[in-house]
Amino acid sequence: MRRYLSERVTLLRIHRFCPTDVQFTDALVSSAVVIFCKAAPPEDHTVRFSFGGPIEGPQHDAMVPLDVVRDSRKWTQFPATTAVRDRDVLNLGDLFAIKRGLATGTTAFSS
Repeated sequence: MRRYLSERVTLLRIHRFCPTDVQFTDALVSSAVVIFCKAAPPEDHTVRFSFGGPIEGPQHDAMVPLDVVRDSRKWTQFPATTAVRDRDVLNLGDLFAIKRGLATGTTAFSS
């Protein structure tokens, strides 16, 4: 689906509703609206990602270059400001698998 949306059609916008803002009273689902045009995407295309609130007035909004969208493993990171970055800059996540841990104070690394 992601390949189709990023290569075969012109993806215009994805709006994700906040999971706590239930759209359907009888189901717990993550709701999103996907808007696209049945045509190949133009060169240097940008996609509008929005999150939270109504689609007409989202809480968060960003234009993301289609190249960044295609290279991304997770689209749920958009419209975070860190998603739109210089492609020549490395983030820690590009170099390492980052995981959360728990420090109890009884490990050999505590002082």
